[in-house]
Formats: sequence, C-alpha cells, structure tokens
Amino acid sequence: MIDPTELYNKALNSAEEWADKDNAAGVLEDALGTLEGVLCAEYKAKGEPVSIMTKLIKQDQRWINAAKDWREARKQALVARLKYEQVNRYQDNIRTRESTERQLAR
Repeated sequence: MIDPTELYNKALNSAEEWADKDNAAGVLEDALGTLEGVLCAEYKAKGEPVSIMTKLIKQDQRWINAAKDWREARKQALVARLKYEQVNRYQDNIRTRESTERQLAR
C-alpha cells in the first residue's frame, strides 16, 4: 500500500534539492559574468585590444577556476533534476500498479 505522506516527502525533498542546486549554479553563472566584466576592464586598462579580450579572459586563471566551479555546480543541479524526475516516475509507476491491481481485484 502506498504511504502518500512518504511519497510526498520524497518528491518534496528531491524538488528542494534540485531547486537549491539550480540556484547555486545560477549564482555562480552570474558571478562568472561579473568576473568577465572585471577582467575585461582590467585588460582594457592595460591597453589590450578589444579584439582579443575574450581570448585573454578565457585564459585567465581566475576565469578558469570560476568556470570550473560553475560547471561542477551545473552538473550537480542536473543530477538533482534527474533524481527528482526519477522519484516522480517511480511514484507514477507505483500508483499505476496499485490502480491496476485494484481493477483486477474486482
């Protein structure tokens, strides 16, 4: 027999985990954009040509580290989303199975 409270709590927990990790990745993505602006200003102040600024920024160790952190956070968010979707599919399967069993028992 299905325990609706348990199903609800599992879905809620996995949704909250996904939301938290997705938010963390979004914050890091915003920070990466801000860092790009800071680096752009630094390179401009040094007199670097605008035409190679993107290349310089992407070679900067600060940007590389920030991008690495962002990618890892995005990966964790995607895994959390997959877990959430799996919990929902599993719960759908349980409900379908129990509904079928009730129909067959008639």
